[in-house]
Amino acid sequence: KEISNEEKIAKITALAVQSQWTKWDDIIDNDWKWKEILYGFSPSMLSFWLNSVQNTLPDPVNLRRWGKQTQSQCPLCNWKSCTLQHILCSCRTALEQGRISWRHDSILSNIVKFIKKSKLDHTKNHKNCGKPDKTPSFVKEGQIPRKRPKQRQCYWSKADDWKILMDTRQAQYSIPPEIVITSLRPDICIYSTEKKEVLFIELTSPAEENVSYW
Repeated sequence: KEISNEEKIAKITALAVQSQWTKWDDIIDNDWKWKEILYGFSPSMLSFWLNSVQNTLPDPVNLRRWGKQTQSQCPLCNWKSCTLQHILCSCRTALEQGRISWRHDSILSNIVKFIKKSKLDHTKNHKNCGKPDKTPSFVKEGQIPRKRPKQRQCYWSKADDWKILMDTRQAQYSIPPEIVITSLRPDICIYSTEKKEVLFIELTSPAEENVSYW
């Protein structure tokens, strides 16, 4: 028997734990294809992702709810209700020990790795990206010459001296004084002296419940 979308939503919202994701606001929808779900994650990563969305990971609160243990406090700070959100974003001891910073910096490192790979691919394979095509074209008598399509210009083709800086707990940088004199350090700074252009990227990795507050 096919269940309508209204019936599915009614059933989901009736669940105390698994329905929490329906209350998230301002979240970018994940457009996952079956191929990406099946082959884009390792089995352990896929299991973690699915359970984290439904709030069914074995955190102390869930273990107590399932009758696996009698206590639900945080083993680090002894907070009485150690939920997934507390573990990822709210534990003060984890913050002081650098665990939350480590998670943030791990995400940041992967973003920078992708940016550097994009720049390297451009250097190797798209040296003429954005440059006008000067190859002569011949038109037969009586024909109207066609306009050549403009070449798509990628970000890296604007200049040849791009620098990429990243700020982590272990390694900080300073914004070059020719850009601005400041002690502030965005997570990522990409700049070109030749083009006189700067791109700042700031990463925030809160729990989904907190996205609307950032």
